[in-house]
Amino acid sequence: AFIALLFFPAKQDSAQRTLSTLPVWVLTLFLFTASGIIELMPYFNSRPSQFFAQYPSPITAAVDSHTPPKAVFVGPNYHEIFLAGRKMFLANQLRGHDTALNREKRITIINHIYLTKELPIFCDLTKKNGIDYVQFLESDKYPTKEFLLTLPHFSSLNQNYQKIHFTDVNAACLK
Repeated sequence: AFIALLFFPAKQDSAQRTLSTLPVWVLTLFLFTASGIIELMPYFNSRPSQFFAQYPSPITAAVDSHTPPKAVFVGPNYHEIFLAGRKMFLANQLRGHDTALNREKRITIINHIYLTKELPIFCDLTKKNGIDYVQFLESDKYPTKEFLLTLPHFSSLNQNYQKIHFTDVNAACLK
């Protein structure tokens, strides 16, 4: 409107001014519409590059049906765990958040869990850090895979149809 007033003086009568400003208004409307369409092109052309877990995927359904709502997990399939409404291991919530922001310490704890072959050490590590379930693939090369398979667990299939196991720490440590 400001541009129209600059180019067309106000001393014209209203009918003549309306007709002379019409092309400016049409051009302005066209430019606003074109710029909006140009801005939306990347949105219309985009496709999701990565699909996350479908609900209910086999893992999500198994976790949802076999675990309590406040269970804490260690393992690689965190999308499915989150979709089932469960938590991943960050820190022991009861002792404070001493490992929540310390990634190296958390990874060290997880590695110790996957490397131990003795039940008392396994129970101590998981209970001390508030972990309820340890997740592993049947095809994993962990030295503790056979040990973890002897403990109470439930199984499911992941998105690649590989068998995945969830060791129940609470049941295992009651033995």
